[in-house]
Amino acid sequence: MSITNQICSCREHGTVEDLNRSGRPQSVNTPRNRKLIKKRVDRNSRIFMEKVSRETGISATSVRRIAKMELGLKPYKIQKAQLLTKAMNKMRLQRSRLLLKRAAGPEILFSDEKIFTVEATHNHKITGIGSA
Repeated sequence: MSITNQICSCREHGTVEDLNRSGRPQSVNTPRNRKLIKKRVDRNSRIFMEKVSRETGISATSVRRIAKMELGLKPYKIQKAQLLTKAMNKMRLQRSRLLLKRAAGPEILFSDEKIFTVEATHNHKITGIGSA
């Protein structure tokens, strides 16, 4: 909004704040529902949004939208990962350094030529007899 428009708006309405606009009011994304969803997630952070939807009577899409956009929550699933001890970490570091040394040496030769086989393998399932 330009400065000229703000001055005119201030003279006309007595304020530069945003005025109420026409249109359909929000019916689900209300402060009460946001607080309700936040309370459920705070109580149990592993709860599914589908379950919150069933318990509150709000559609699943709206619950997800409120959780993501309004509350700033991000969906995630805890995944299992390999446990690395200090000894394992040290061994991995040694092996990766060894691989880097091998890759840097002149023993590896890269070529852009493709190896073609002269005789292809025979497919015994295709006999040619009685095939349509």
